[in-house]
Amino acid sequence: MSEQFDTFEHNEAELTIEQKKYLVGAWHQIIADNKLPEKDIKEMSNSELKAWLKETVLESAFNIAEEWGIVPQEKFNIESDDIKEKTGQELAFIMDLKAKIADFIRINPRDFQTSRYCFYSRAMQSRHNFNCVGISTIACSIFDSVGAEHYMGQVAGHVLNVVKLSDGRWMYVDYNNKQSIKEFKPEISKRDGHTIFDFNQEGLRYRHMILVCPDEVPVFVLSSFRYFVNNMQKGDNTKTDIDMENEHALLEENKIMCEKIDISKISDILYPDLSTLSDSREMQKERERLQK
Repeated sequence: MSEQFDTFEHNEAELTIEQKKYLVGAWHQIIADNKLPEKDIKEMSNSELKAWLKETVLESAFNIAEEWGIVPQEKFNIESDDIKEKTGQELAFIMDLKAKIADFIRINPRDFQTSRYCFYSRAMQSRHNFNCVGISTIACSIFDSVGAEHYMGQVAGHVLNVVKLSDGRWMYVDYNNKQSIKEFKPEISKRDGHTIFDFNQEGLRYRHMILVCPDEVPVFVLSSFRYFVNNMQKGDNTKTDIDMENEHALLEENKIMCEKIDISKISDILYPDLSTLSDSREMQKERERLQK
């Protein structure tokens, strides 16, 4: 396998016992209810918690992919020495997944007003819908299952998948926005030891991207969770109360826990560098460009 890019390093601060308790509780009750940590929560380090967050969210996402019938049946041989053949199999796999997602959408037309909350398993399962974090996490779990070299790409206000083919080419894979899949040729740089992609390519809206390895996928779920909790607590009026009653009921059921947990602070402790990069001058310039 070709070189792997850096993960985001966490700082010296460890979560408090209370933070761990509410994080694990909220994650298990709302985000990914497949399993609790085997180790005593009080004794878990930040690294162990991050590993558990990744394991549970990707396992939950893959279960949804299987339930929806979108996991491609044809796999590729990751041990093959034939680069051309292997690259062809990888491209076929990416496009097969695109076709299966398109078929799923035809059968289950998307409601874009409520899709923004479909980042966690319960919402995606009940609504048969997804937002960019939801479908990118599902795709991440599928790519992970076949041993592909893949990443999440954070761009301004959006998340997508990135795959590095065996022949060294990069694929921009966005299963949320018009199923955009294109080879792209980013300029690769480092910022504080992390990988940044800059590109200006016809057919691609974005030009600046933070490359995030699969180990860090939970950071996007946490960010969506914070947005979800804040909006529900303020009162979401984009749809009728009936449309959002499941979301309100879920928060009411876990009201104390959601009031106690400071998602922003926990995310900053576990993934400190991503928040810094997300607020960088380059990303701000990208947001301003997109708003023109």
